[in-house]
Amino acid sequence: MRRLLCLLVLVLLVSVSSQASFTVATFANPSLGSSDPLFSVNWTSNTITGGWADGKGGLTLELPNEGTSYNNVWFNMSAIAISTQILPNEYGYTGTGTISFYASGTTANPLFVINFTNGVIGKFVFGSEDATFSGSALTNTYQDEQFSFAFAAKKAFSGGFTATAAFDASAEPGTVPEPASLALLALGGLLLGKRKS
Repeated sequence: MRRLLCLLVLVLLVSVSSQASFTVATFANPSLGSSDPLFSVNWTSNTITGGWADGKGGLTLELPNEGTSYNNVWFNMSAIAISTQILPNEYGYTGTGTISFYASGTTANPLFVINFTNGVIGKFVFGSEDATFSGSALTNTYQDEQFSFAFAAKKAFSGGFTATAAFDASAEPGTVPEPASLALLALGGLLLGKRKS
């Protein structure tokens, strides 16, 4: 019985540690300064717009878990509504949105797509913990997806600001069973093994 308990604890520890999140996609800031922003946040109209135009170059999308990277990628984003301003002109919640990344010179079959139902916007960050990832460059499955853009080189305008940004998207593996399921499987296997002996 003691051996069974030790094995069960070991299975639980291994399964919990295997659920660590990791970077799915990332890029460094491709802009050289505030004169070439990636985002515009307008607190007056409650909207966020963003993107990096095809042909601008300089954006390398890295997908470390997939073992690939793509040079001169571009992205577009649907206009995002700021649904609630918690701190006026500083922090709020957003509505739904889609962000799509494409290979240079293409407008179809996006490499990486983020869909989210809500998010947060602040003076220095935009992101969501309620996202799903898809796209032609992804071969693995993911769960608990989240993303963030870290703003830099901000330039104020009446009622808002523009900013450059770096990007990170992370998740957990989508095929790892939850710890309780693994524990039950281990327990069933041990009981079957004991029954045979």
